[in-house]
Amino acid sequence: MQGHHAKLHGGRMSNTVREARARDGIDLAPHFNYDGSIKYRIAIFSFNRQERFMAAHSHRFVEEFDGFVGYGLNRESDLDTVIYYLQKFSDDQLMELLRKRLTDGECQAIFDLLSGLLRKHLSEPEYHRYFLKYHH
Repeated sequence: MQGHHAKLHGGRMSNTVREARARDGIDLAPHFNYDGSIKYRIAIFSFNRQERFMAAHSHRFVEEFDGFVGYGLNRESDLDTVIYYLQKFSDDQLMELLRKRLTDGECQAIFDLLSGLLRKHLSEPEYHRYFLKYHH
């Protein structure tokens, strides 16, 4: 199944894909085409490969930052605050709590915002290197 693509309509996962993912432990990685469409690469990860993949992510900013956290003062502090909030938001314990409470619409809105920003601001090689952490 590795290397196959599942086309999702309107950015939403079909029930068939969602059920297969839940049943078989399949992970879906979005692939953004420059025509605006999104395809999902279906990949099966072993636990060891997934652990190595996850170890590549870092959130040091939130641990080391000691400046002003608040929005609206100036661009530099606004950007610091956005980075701070995003890293706090992605904390595993917080995500475990929120995943039980977020509505389908809220999940879709978060996904649409993040994937849209990635598509707008990253080239395809940057997306693979910095977001997916695939180093070819």
